[in-house]
Amino acid sequence: MPCKECPVVSQRMDLALEMVRRNRSVREIAAKFGVSRTTAYKWQSRFRARGRDGVENASRRPHHSPAKTPDPIEEFICAMRERIPHWGPEKIHAFVTNCGTLGLPSARTVARILKRCGRIEPREPAPTGLTRFEHPAPNELWQIDFKRTVRLNWYPPMKAIPMAILDDHSRFSIALDANPDRQLDTVWPVLWHAMGQYGMPLCILTDNDSVFRGRRGGITAWTARLLRLGIRHSSGRAYHPQTQGKVERFHGTLQTEVLADAVFRSLEQLQEAFDQFRDTYNHLRPHAALDLDVPADYYAPSPRERPDRIPPVEYPKGVQIRKVMNNGAISVRNCRIHVGEGITGEHVQLHDCDPWLHIEYAGHMFRRVRWDELRRDRSI
Repeated sequence: MPCKECPVVSQRMDLALEMVRRNRSVREIAAKFGVSRTTAYKWQSRFRARGRDGVENASRRPHHSPAKTPDPIEEFICAMRERIPHWGPEKIHAFVTNCGTLGLPSARTVARILKRCGRIEPREPAPTGLTRFEHPAPNELWQIDFKRTVRLNWYPPMKAIPMAILDDHSRFSIALDANPDRQLDTVWPVLWHAMGQYGMPLCILTDNDSVFRGRRGGITAWTARLLRLGIRHSSGRAYHPQTQGKVERFHGTLQTEVLADAVFRSLEQLQEAFDQFRDTYNHLRPHAALDLDVPADYYAPSPRERPDRIPPVEYPKGVQIRKVMNNGAISVRNCRIHVGEGITGEHVQLHDCDPWLHIEYAGHMFRRVRWDELRRDRSI
């Protein structure tokens, strides 16, 4: 089937032929085709000089483009995109600029080059109505979360549970470990080592996983250790991962850039990949939320140094204290008050603030009950 001819080119051809035949005046011919006499003479001249090619649409590309990006730089940009396909034009531009490369075009030009070369697709619109927040300084809040289980191989069956610690202010990756499980004896050494390297934060935010919040409420062993170190423990609302949005977004980047297209045979191999990614993420990869700077530019270790061991809980002389029984409860007026299995065998302090009884552990007031409820109930 022959190609359909462009209507505009066909009209030019008809005009040029009538101008050559000249069966009527130039004014009448120009009026018939809705052009000026000058335009009519132009297409007549081009038709006589080049035939049909003279009335075709000519390229508007200039013969000389002094501002055109040199071919080697375009090839370099495309090569960067192939090497790191998950980075967009802004990240590629920021990364190369931070490395000190001269002559690189703007981020918009990088985007046009990648689009022209078929390296990027149209970006989905950003969601609206989001409320963003961050703490004003490093180490005011660390976010901790587990990623979904990663299967290492099929036989013998092995798995890994990535655990990430992220600074809320700078997005700096404090730790990224491949753990075999979520038990306290596995998870706590990761945080302990991180605090030895970067100091202690003021607060730690977690989800409601059992290792952090237990199953019956009250103080867990995890929370108790943090309180003894002078660190507040906060947790997000159940089924609301947006509270830990930064570490959740970090997990998304980890999935895309490390886990999606790779197969790992051991925890050691996965941890090696995590260490390499974490170094790139902190020091090389531009971050959109940081104006395309890297997290290391915004982070500084905490001045609160971690002690060599967790300090014991001490109370002033003469205050009311109760020992926590094996079931995680204390006894007040023959009523059992649940305070948490995580502090079994330790002591809590009582404060009579009529009509309330306040219960404190390691300087933290964590529960209060009404005195009249103690008279009525046997277990709270």
